[in-house]
Amino acid sequence: MNAPDQTGRNAPGLDGQTLPPGPVARDQGERPATNRAQSWVWRQPRSAGGAQWIRQSTGALLSPLFLGLAPFFAKMAYHAGAEPYTVIAMRMVLAAGALWVAYLLFGRRYIRTWWLGIAMSSLAGVINGLGSICYYLGLTRVDASLASIINISYLVFVTLLLRIIGQTISRVTVVRLLLAFFAVYLISFTAGVQVDNRGVALLLLGALAYALQLVIGQRVLYDIPAPTMTLYSVSAMALVVTVASAAAGGPQLATLTGPGWHALLAFAGVTALSRLALFYGVKHMGSVQTATLGVSEVLVTVLFSMAFLGESLAGQQWAGAGLMVGSVLLLTAEKGVPRLIPFPLIPWAIRLWIATRRRQRR
Repeated sequence: MNAPDQTGRNAPGLDGQTLPPGPVARDQGERPATNRAQSWVWRQPRSAGGAQWIRQSTGALLSPLFLGLAPFFAKMAYHAGAEPYTVIAMRMVLAAGALWVAYLLFGRRYIRTWWLGIAMSSLAGVINGLGSICYYLGLTRVDASLASIINISYLVFVTLLLRIIGQTISRVTVVRLLLAFFAVYLISFTAGVQVDNRGVALLLLGALAYALQLVIGQRVLYDIPAPTMTLYSVSAMALVVTVASAAAGGPQLATLTGPGWHALLAFAGVTALSRLALFYGVKHMGSVQTATLGVSEVLVTVLFSMAFLGESLAGQQWAGAGLMVGSVLLLTAEKGVPRLIPFPLIPWAIRLWIATRRRQRR
């Protein structure tokens, strides 16, 4: 039986588990009415079914596409001669600036919220900002395709962190994790492939920071909209990486040529879109399911890196990529998830058009 919170109601924890009552969060600003007087405890998003689940989970299904393109565009900027700290800092400054302009013009209701929501969103951004520095410095030492694969280790970190705070991990999720990491083994430990150990260490630190951001985001998004968390998280990331860039000698804009600027602008665009889609996914699906779906970002990075950067995979590595696809598709076996899910990389407009045509034929 759930323990009552300080508002006199029962406060279920993650997956319905009982958690001790937490302090009541005070309302500040335009906090959603449905969340007023809720206790500050960790909660699991409620599952929806059918079309509602698909509509709510669009962000989680689109985020792998944007996340997978990020290291590709970063590597393109590096190849164009851009200095790494400049790329890291400028992409976040541009992304944060674009979000603020868009919100001021079209979504002012997402700017004002309660102080604790802003503080926790900013904390998640600071952590992820430090992690992004590690990740993109590691990317200078490792191929984009291999870096994306190593970054999938954030799945383990998310699972462990949520287990520490009391969330039950389903058997299906465990199977999916095992499949994903066996896939990583097949891809990473192939004969003839040499990996920079320092680069791998930086990538693992980045993965840990990304996982911690997801876990914090799961709780914060129970009380504030995903666009609001995106705004303050990306802004905090921009501040952190700008300070780091200044400490490293300041942004060296002279290293950005025409192709470098094009890659940087695309990099900033997918950064803003990936964070927005990511937090929408965490809000409606939870951090574990969103992180597990994120495995497919590896395929995006690998395919684009092979097509445009001249990178390649061996036969064993392709087998690992196939296992990753299977891990993603096993999401349909999770509780509360519809049996038929469009693959994340298929545009939703095409799927909707096909479904409409089928109904018309009937």
